[in-house]
Parts: sequence; structure tokens; C-alpha cells
Amino acid sequence: MTDSQKLDLLLDGMAELKAGQQRLEERQGKLEERQGKLEERQGRLEERQGKLEERQGKLEERQEKLEERQERFEERQERFEERQERFEEKQEDLEMVQLSMYNDIKDIRLHIENVIDRNVTLLAESYGDLIKKLNKNNMVTEQQEIYQIKMNYLIEDVEILKKEMKEVKAKVG
Repeated sequence: MTDSQKLDLLLDGMAELKAGQQRLEERQGKLEERQGKLEERQGRLEERQGKLEERQGKLEERQEKLEERQERFEERQERFEERQERFEEKQEDLEMVQLSMYNDIKDIRLHIENVIDRNVTLLAESYGDLIKKLNKNNMVTEQQEIYQIKMNYLIEDVEILKKEMKEVKAKVG
């Protein structure tokens, strides 16, 4: 092989190398472009991940608030149930008092019917007897008053007669 052939061969090899290098550089450009796009995508993904983490943080805060509210609600519910139990106990006590009062009223009614009504009947009967006695007494008293009035007239008449007798004695004597 001649030097010129060798040179041609070397030039051809160099041209191929340059073409290969050019293809490699093109590929490297494309890879760098792809890498840029991947990095851009990775940046967007990281941004999304940041937003997701932020949302997750907010959700966790909300969940904590909800759990706190639920705890407060459960506490309120427990207090309400306690109050309801006390109310039911008081209601039972009131029902017992009401039943006791009902029995007392029933006993009072029976007492009124048995004792007081009987006593009122006895008083009414005694009152009738008393009225009869009073009427008899009034009749006696009226009779005495009539006798008193008659007596007063008679005393007056006797006084008049005594005066007249004195006057007659004085004239005669």
C-alpha cells in the first residue's frame, strides 16, 4: 500500500471517525436535550411532590383538628349522658314523690269521708237538738219577759193606788 492509499485510508478513517464523532455529538446533544427534559420533568415532579407533601400536611392538620373536635364531641356526649342519667334519676324521684303525694291525698280523702263527714253529721244532729232547746229556752225567756212586763204594770198600778190611798187618808183623816 502506498502512502497515498494509506493516507486515503487514514483520511477515510478520520472522516468516518469525524462522522461517528458528529453522530456521537448529535446523540450527545439529543441525550443532553433529553436529560434537560428529564431534569425539567424531575423539577415538575419535585414541585408536585412538594405540593402533595404540603397538601398532606394540611390534611394531617385537618385530621388532627377533626380528631380534637371528635374528642370534644365525645366529652360533650358523655356529659350529656351523665346529665340525662341524673335527670332520669330525678324524674324517678319525682314520680315517687308524686305517688307518695297521691297516696297521702287518698288517705286524706278517706279521713275526710270517715272522720270529718261523721263529725259534721254529729254536729248537724247536735245543732238540731240545740236549736230545739234554744227555741224552748227562748219561749221560756219570752214568757218571763211577758211576766216582767205585767209585773211592771202591776207595780205601777199599786204605786198609783198607794198614792190615791194616801190622798184619801189625808182627806179623811
